[in-house]
Amino acid sequence: MSLSQTRSYSYTISGSHIDAMVLLARHLLESYVMTYVS
Repeated sequence: MSLSQTRSYSYTISGSHIDAMVLLARHLLESYVMTYVS
């Protein structure tokens, strides 16, 4: 099984959950950066 196949397989199983985690992580990172910089 190639890496791309494994990745697409994982996304198919829990794609929405991964998207939510990415959005949450991005939001927390942006909030942390804004607080730390300013």
